[in-house]
Amino acid sequence: MSNKVKVLVIAALVVILVAVLNLYTFLESSSKTDRPTVTNNMSQTVQKKIADLYIDEETGFIQEDITEEYVESLRTEIDDLNESTLDKNVLNRRLDEIVHRVEAKEAVNGFYPEETPAIKANQVAENLSFKEGLTIEQVEEADEEVETLDDFQTAINAHIDYALKGFDAYETAKKALDEVKALPIEDGKIGTIAQAMAKFESAIELVEAGSAKDELTQAAADYVAGFIVVMQELTATIPQYYDLALTAVEPSSLLTAAMLANVELLNPVEESSEESSEQEVIIEEEWSAPESSWTPPSSSTSPPEESSSDETGSEPTPDPEPTPETPSESTPSESTPSSGETDLVNPQ
Repeated sequence: MSNKVKVLVIAALVVILVAVLNLYTFLESSSKTDRPTVTNNMSQTVQKKIADLYIDEETGFIQEDITEEYVESLRTEIDDLNESTLDKNVLNRRLDEIVHRVEAKEAVNGFYPEETPAIKANQVAENLSFKEGLTIEQVEEADEEVETLDDFQTAINAHIDYALKGFDAYETAKKALDEVKALPIEDGKIGTIAQAMAKFESAIELVEAGSAKDELTQAAADYVAGFIVVMQELTATIPQYYDLALTAVEPSSLLTAAMLANVELLNPVEESSEESSEQEVIIEEEWSAPESSWTPPSSSTSPPEESSSDETGSEPTPDPEPTPETPSESTPSESTPSSGETDLVNPQ
């Protein structure tokens, strides 16, 4: 074979090789272009479904009807995406954020009765009454760190703080009442008890309405009832103690109200008046006038003897004619004694 033929063969092989390389490059380029197009379309579909779970993605409030089943179906769609997509992990994180918001919303709404949720759709309620049986553990479990502080999360945090402050107020009031109970109810301690009770009354005002406040209110009422029982004993044994005690309990509205409500039971002044009346009746009976032994003169009584004026030489003064006696309807014992017997009159 001549050199010319060899050159032609080599040239033909080079042309064929270049053509094959160009074809391979073209096919590879087409393949890389088509694959992301399909993947992006699928990713955009899932992204729209996740975005639709928000009422307003900017404020962060979510729809009311998000179920666990629907969330799982979206996870399946994400898993079915081509593994080469870079959006897969991003979509999973966005879906995780939705799940977190659903759980946070359910936890906060669980602080209150079912008919008064804290957050419904994009509406936020305030100053609600806690449901019966709420524990501090439930509140603390809802208090989690978040990455995005939007309007939704701000509302979540506000209700968590509201509940935590409620429990703090409850613990403060409970401690104040325990301090009251620790004081002995006795003479000399009434003012101290009233001041401690006033501290409790201020503390319970900060406790929100609900079972916790009802529990403290009942405990305080039980204590006041026992306080009145002891006060009844003190007022019965110490004269005029009611007025002193009423002044001493002035710092406490609860104790003052109880003292005033039980004034008939506790006020020794009224009891003393009743006893005094009974004593007066007894005195009147004991000091009833004794029967007089004085007997009025009768018509058969001889006239008095003549005066000794004869002996002195003066003329006797004639006696006045006797005035006939008018019979008295009173008995001799009821007759009025002579002036010389006034010591028999009833001293009253």
